[in-house]
Amino acid sequence: MDVTTKERGWAGHFIGSNRCLFRRNTLITYGDTKWIVSTVGNMRSPIDMPELNIKKNQADTIGYQRWYETMVFESSYDVYDDPDVSKEIHIDSDWGIWGETLEEIEKTYGTEIDIVANDMHDRIVEEMKVKIKEVCDAKASSNVQRADNPEV
Repeated sequence: MDVTTKERGWAGHFIGSNRCLFRRNTLITYGDTKWIVSTVGNMRSPIDMPELNIKKNQADTIGYQRWYETMVFESSYDVYDDPDVSKEIHIDSDWGIWGETLEEIEKTYGTEIDIVANDMHDRIVEEMKVKIKEVCDAKASSNVQRADNPEV
């Protein structure tokens, strides 16, 4: 059985994702198990917010000093296989791009930050392709052992 991936055209998480210019959503499937890798970032302010020193269409953080983030969830197994946000999957790799200011992250990562976020997403997809197989195969092995020895 192979692990398959499917790129989808909508954000997989984050209530403000409609303001994010960067959105990736990858469905990973192994047998009957489905996980979603979702990355969002490059969020833009819809209005001027002088009290926060933010202008309309200016890049903004999606969390405290976080400009991009990737999260992984098990599917809700609905018609769209949207994430079940109560079933987050742990990520071992770097999953965010942090900095106090946009200038700071451009100095750290360069001006093509979307490419850095894209690479981060791809690395996490590869990590999850290995992990989903390990988790499912271990679960199947455990079920076989119980069937062989029902007293366990």
